[in-house]
Amino acid sequence: MLFRIFILFFLLSSNLFCQISFIENKGQIIDKIKYYGDIHSGKVFLESNSITYNFYDQKRFSSFHEKREKLDNISGHSYRVVFKNANKNVNVTGYSKTKNYYNFYHGNDKTSYKSKVNAFYSVLYSSIYENIDINFYSQHNNLKYDFIIKPGGDIKDIKLSYQGINPNLDKRNDLNIDLDFLLIKESKPLVYQLIKGDTVFIDCEYKLQNDVVSFSVKSSYNKKYDLVIDPIVFSTYSGSYSNNFGYSSTYDELGFLYSAGTTFDIGYPTTVGAYQTNFAGGSNMFVGFGTDIVISKYDTSGSFLVYSTYLGGSGDEVPHSLVCSRGELYLLGTTGSNDFPISQGSFDPSFNGGLPFTPNGIGVTYNNGSDIIITKFNYSGSNLLGSTYFGGIYNDGLNTSNQLKFNYADEIRGEIDIDNDGYVYIASCTRSGDLPMLNSFQGSLNGGLDGFVAKFSNNLQTLIWSTYIGGSMDDALYSLAFNKQGDVFVCGGTVSSNLVVQPNSYQSSNNGGIADACIFRLDNNGNYITSTYYGSDKYDQSYFIDLDQEYNVFVFGQTKASGFTFVQNANFFQANSGQFVSKFDPDLTNLEMSTVFGSGSQTPDIAPTAFLVDVCNRIYISGWGGLTNAAPYGGGGNTGSLLVTSDAVQTNTDSSDFYILIMEEDASSLTYATFYGGNISAEHVDGGTSRFDKKGIIYQSVCAGCQANSDFPTTPNAHSNTNNSFGCNNAVFKFNPDLPLTISDFFIPDISCNNTIDFNNYSIGSDSTFYIWDMGDGTFYFDRNPTHTYLDTGQYIVTLITDDSQSCNLRDTSSQTIIIRDNKIILSDTLDICFGEQILLDNGSVFYDDFNSTYQWFVNSQIHSNTNSSFNVNPEDTTDYLLIVSFENCIDSILSNIRVKKVNFNVTQDTSICLNDVVLYAQGTDTTSFIWSYNSNISNPFSSADSVIVSFPGVLYLQATENGCTDIKEININLSENCCSGENIIIPNAFTPNSDGKNDVFKILDDFDLITDFEINIFNRWGENVFSSFDKNFTWNGIYKEKTEITYVYDYFMDIECLDFERTFIKGNITIIK
Repeated sequence: MLFRIFILFFLLSSNLFCQISFIENKGQIIDKIKYYGDIHSGKVFLESNSITYNFYDQKRFSSFHEKREKLDNISGHSYRVVFKNANKNVNVTGYSKTKNYYNFYHGNDKTSYKSKVNAFYSVLYSSIYENIDINFYSQHNNLKYDFIIKPGGDIKDIKLSYQGINPNLDKRNDLNIDLDFLLIKESKPLVYQLIKGDTVFIDCEYKLQNDVVSFSVKSSYNKKYDLVIDPIVFSTYSGSYSNNFGYSSTYDELGFLYSAGTTFDIGYPTTVGAYQTNFAGGSNMFVGFGTDIVISKYDTSGSFLVYSTYLGGSGDEVPHSLVCSRGELYLLGTTGSNDFPISQGSFDPSFNGGLPFTPNGIGVTYNNGSDIIITKFNYSGSNLLGSTYFGGIYNDGLNTSNQLKFNYADEIRGEIDIDNDGYVYIASCTRSGDLPMLNSFQGSLNGGLDGFVAKFSNNLQTLIWSTYIGGSMDDALYSLAFNKQGDVFVCGGTVSSNLVVQPNSYQSSNNGGIADACIFRLDNNGNYITSTYYGSDKYDQSYFIDLDQEYNVFVFGQTKASGFTFVQNANFFQANSGQFVSKFDPDLTNLEMSTVFGSGSQTPDIAPTAFLVDVCNRIYISGWGGLTNAAPYGGGGNTGSLLVTSDAVQTNTDSSDFYILIMEEDASSLTYATFYGGNISAEHVDGGTSRFDKKGIIYQSVCAGCQANSDFPTTPNAHSNTNNSFGCNNAVFKFNPDLPLTISDFFIPDISCNNTIDFNNYSIGSDSTFYIWDMGDGTFYFDRNPTHTYLDTGQYIVTLITDDSQSCNLRDTSSQTIIIRDNKIILSDTLDICFGEQILLDNGSVFYDDFNSTYQWFVNSQIHSNTNSSFNVNPEDTTDYLLIVSFENCIDSILSNIRVKKVNFNVTQDTSICLNDVVLYAQGTDTTSFIWSYNSNISNPFSSADSVIVSFPGVLYLQATENGCTDIKEININLSENCCSGENIIIPNAFTPNSDGKNDVFKILDDFDLITDFEINIFNRWGENVFSSFDKNFTWNGIYKEKTEITYVYDYFMDIECLDFERTFIKGNITIIK
C-alpha cells in the first residue's frame, strides 16, 4: 500500500531537506523508534510493528510569529497505526543515504550525545508479514509507503489498527481522520501489478471494523506477480507554522557558511490521543513545542548541507552569535535549561537561573530565567570541544531594558569572537550582581542592567578576566573587535550618566534623550584604557564595531537625531536619516568622520545585522527593515525609501527586505546598495549577528518565507529553492560584491608528517594579481597553488604576498606556520604500580589539545572501546597499553608497559575461638613488614610481629608492606559453635534473700565476657512477670510488688547474644529459699 502524505519542508532549512528523509536512531531518542522524519504539521516515527504520528495546530504558531497574537495554548494530537499480527522480528533498513549527517547534543547526559547520525531517503521493512514488505520513501516532497505483496503473500494478512483516533469511511471509500484542527483524508487505495511491462489495475477497497483497517480485493489477480497497493494520499487543510527561525551566521577560512537558528520540534509522544498545552517551550518530549538551537554548515556553493546539529536541553535556548576559528565553530547563546550540554571541566557546569522572562515574538520562554552559554564544536560538528554556562542569580545575556530594546528581537544581542592567540571573548549584558568577576576594572553591578566583557581559555575551562561595564541605569554591550596588540574594543547602548569616561574623551557625558551609544577600549588583561559616550539628545545606539588598518574605530548604529547631527567630514550622507557610521581615532578622543544614511525620516529604517571595514577602508553594512519591526514589538522603519545603485542585484522592495550598503573610504561616495528579499514575505532575523569576511563577502542569516511563502530569492543550485513549510525558514545567503581589492589568504595544515605540501590559495584578486610565495626555507614560488617539498623536519613560516595594480590596496601579505615532523613512535619507560592502584595514561602531548586528533587504545594488542586522549587504568596484572593518535596525515604510537607489583604473603585463615587463646601467623619475604590492627584503616595497631595471640573473637586486619606497596588481608576470629551456652555462663539454681550478705540475690556470671546483648524475664506460678532486665549484670533480690516473694520455684527465660552475633535461648528455674 502506497501512502502519500502531503508534506512541506524548509527552504535552506537548518535541519531538514525539502525531500523527506528518515533519520536513523542511534540512541538519541527512545529505543523503540527505528527511524523518524518530519512531515507537514508534525513528525512520523517508524517503529518495528507500528507507525506513530504526532501533529500540532500550525495555525496557532503562524499567528504567534507573524500576527503577534498571544498564545494561550497549542492543540496537538498523536495516533498510532499498528500492524496487527505482524512479524515481531522484522528487519528495518535504511537505503539511499543522504549527503549530510546529523549531530545531537540534548541535555547533559553525554551518553545520549550522538554524532554523524545518517539519514536515508527510503526505509524498507522486509517481511512485515509473510512475503509482504513495506517501503517508505519520498516522491515529489510527499511521504509514501508501499505494501509489496510477493507471490505467496496474502493481502488478508494486512490489518492496520488505529489507536488514539477513530477513523471513518465515507461514501467514496476514503478514510477520514479528523483531528479537530486538522483533517486527514486517505483516499480509496489503488492496487496494481506489473506484468511483462504492463500495469494491470486491481479493484480494491478499505474495510473498517473496530478501528482496524484491512483491504478487500474485488477482482482476481495473478498471484505469480507482485501486488502493489498504491497510493493513499495523506493531505491536509492546515494553517502555517514556523518551526525554524533564523538568527546568526558566520564563515570559516575556506568559505563555508554556518547558520544558527531555533527549531520548534515536536517529539515522540508518550501516549496517543489529543493533547493540549500552554505554550512554554522546552517543557518535555510529550509536548515538544520548546526550542532547541540548530546549527547548519553549508558548502561553499550553498548546494548541499555538510552537517546539521541540534543543541539544547529540556528548556528553551537561542543562539546569539557565531564565529569560526581554524575550522572550529564557537557559539554564544542563552538558555533556560538546567541540563544544557556541558563539557567536562567547563568553567561553570551548573545552571544559575533567574526570573521568568518571555521575549516578544520569537517563541521562547525562559521559565527559570536565563544563563549565557558558550559552546565550541570540532570541525565536523560531531563533538563538543568545550561548553559552559556563564551566569548569576538573575537573568544573563538578555537585553531586557525598555529604553535599549528598539528593534524586534533586540533582546537577542551580544557577540563572541576569538583573538589571535585563540582566547574566547564575549560581550553581552546581565542583571546578576554575582556574575563571576575576575581581574575587573569594574567588579560590581552598578545598575539594573549592565554590560560586561569576559575572556575565556580556548577550551572554555578557565575564566581569564571579566568586568562589568555600566552605570546606575541600564547599559548593554553588543559588539567587539581587536587591534594588533590584543586590545578589545566594545560598543553598545547606555541610559546611564555615570559611566567610566575620561574627561578628554570625544564625548565625556551623556547627551540625554532615550539612550546614547557607548564605546570602550580595554587591554588584553581587561584593564581600562579609554571610553566615550556618543549620542544626541534623542535616541542613539551603536550595534557593531570594527577597526581599519590603522586601528581607527568605526561604529554602526541607529539614531533619531535630526539634520546633520551625525555628519562630519563625509561626502556621502543622507541628512535626517536614522542610521549612522562614525569613525574615531584609536584613543576615542577625536571624531574623524561620520555619516548618516536612510530615508530621511529622522527614525531608523533598518535593524543592523552585520558590519565591516575592509582592507581598503570601504564600509559595509547589512540590516533588515519592514513589517516585523512594526510597533509595538519594534521601533518601526522599513526599506521602502532606501537608496539603491543602478547595479543593484535587486532594485525593488516590498518595504520588508534586507538592505546591503557599501561606502568608499571615509564615506567619500556610495559604492553599492541593494535590496535582498521576496516580494511577499517580511524577511528579518529573530536576533543575533551575521558577518562580512575581510574580503567583503557577507554571510547572512534570514528568517524567510513566513506564512508559507517561497518568494525569497535563491540560486539555481541551492540546497532548496522552495520554502516547503507552512511558516518560516532559516534561509541564508552569501553575497560577494566582487569589488577591486586583493586579499592574501591560503590554507595549510598546522602539522604535517608528509614533507610534500600542496598549498591551497584562497586569495581574492583578479587576472592581474601576482603571487609571491616564501616557503620559509629559502624557496620561492610564483604559482597560484604551488606544491613544495621540505627537506628537513622543523617549523616554517610560510608567507604569501598578493600584488595587484588594479586593486584598491595594491598589495596584501599573510603568513602561517607549518610544522613538518615525522610520525612518532614512543616507547615509554615501564611504569610500576601497586596492585589495586590506578594510573592515568595520556597522549604525552604528542599533539596540542586543540587539534582535532583521534585516539584509539589497545590493551594487550586487543582494541579497546576508549577513544579519549587519556585512559584511567588499574590492571590486575602486568599489561601493555598502546595509544594510536591520528591527526591529518600523522600517526603516532605510544606504548606503555604497566608492571603491577603485588605483596606476596600468607596469614592464618579464619579460625574459631572459645574460652581459649589462638595464635595467628603471617609469612612473607625477608623484606616484608607487618602491622596488626582491629581497624580496617589500620589505625591503632597493636603489633608489628609476624605472629599474634588472640583471646577474643572479632575481625583482625593484617597490613603487609613490601617494596613500597601494601596489601591488607582480613582474618575473621569466630566464636566456636555452642560456645554461647549455659555451659560457659554460670547460672545459679537458688538464692536466699535473707540479708545475711551471702547469696542474697539472683545473678549470672559471664566471666569470659561472651554476652553482648541480653534479656531476662522471670515468672511465678501464676504466670506473672515478677522481674525483667536487659542488663547482663542484673541482680534480683526476690522482691515483687514491694514484697519479698515466698519460697518457691520461679521460671526464667534468657535471650542472649554473644560475641560474633551468635544467639542462644536459655530456659530454667530459680528457687527462693527462706
